[in-house]
Amino acid sequence: MSMTPPWPEFVIGVGRRMAPILAAIKKRSQDTKIVCIGRPRLPLELFDLVITTPQYSLPEKTNVLELPFPLLERKSVPKTDVAKLEALWRDRPKPWIVAATGGSKYPLRLGLGELSEFGKRLALLERETGGSVMLFPSPRSRSGSLAAVSQSRGFWRSDQVEGSGSFFPAALLLADICVVTSDSVSMIAEMCATGRKVFVERLPVSPFRVSWSSSHSVTQWLSDKGILQPPRNVPDYIDRLITSGAVQDLVAPRIEVPMYAVSINYESVRERVLSLNGRRFSGLQEATDAVADSTPCA
Repeated sequence: MSMTPPWPEFVIGVGRRMAPILAAIKKRSQDTKIVCIGRPRLPLELFDLVITTPQYSLPEKTNVLELPFPLLERKSVPKTDVAKLEALWRDRPKPWIVAATGGSKYPLRLGLGELSEFGKRLALLERETGGSVMLFPSPRSRSGSLAAVSQSRGFWRSDQVEGSGSFFPAALLLADICVVTSDSVSMIAEMCATGRKVFVERLPVSPFRVSWSSSHSVTQWLSDKGILQPPRNVPDYIDRLITSGAVQDLVAPRIEVPMYAVSINYESVRERVLSLNGRRFSGLQEATDAVADSTPCA
């Protein structure tokens, strides 16, 4: 990206690493409209629009758009992947329960003990539904995670089938039920986007967790000015999703309870972005597609 004129009409950046670059462009060209996706960790006034999600607890501002889930990257799932998984799972009873393990991320703990407990609850869900559990890791999963979850329970594991580690998107298309650990907001969003029933394994929280929000006048001012940022608060976010009915707590699954679908109205996001410049962007389609294709938040 050039940091000299001519300046673009519109720039989208994702996350705190891009935020200083976005701010530098805005300083040099007030006519350029700047959108930051995620948590910039800089004064919010430096951006024309910040698109964020609830776990970051950013203050309510006219230039802050809080979405229920991170924006998801649009992916084309190869039909061959779907066909291969269907063949691999053909003899396993339905409903097919696709479960994913994340990784330990402060203040949440996901060690061997938590993985074993996750396996016990998956086995209970399997018995209650009469279905089959299919396990997948995330990029942050520790080595041996799937073995710690499965143990001798007979779950299908992607790490035991050569080449199936990249089949997770196809697995979500085939899933009847989805289950995920609570450390990754992006994985939860991916599962909720399927429209299937989603269960979340809420991980234990460190007793040394630091927690505050920008809901009070002083903390709101500090956050607004980029001096301090509220800690990422995934546990409270999960609580909100459970309360809304978007997901269910795996500890007490209630299969008969219908889920309430929470989704992103991508068209409303496009309209909000386009309104920054009165819909006069010369690169109208490219700009709006860029928002829809943005990398998910963690």
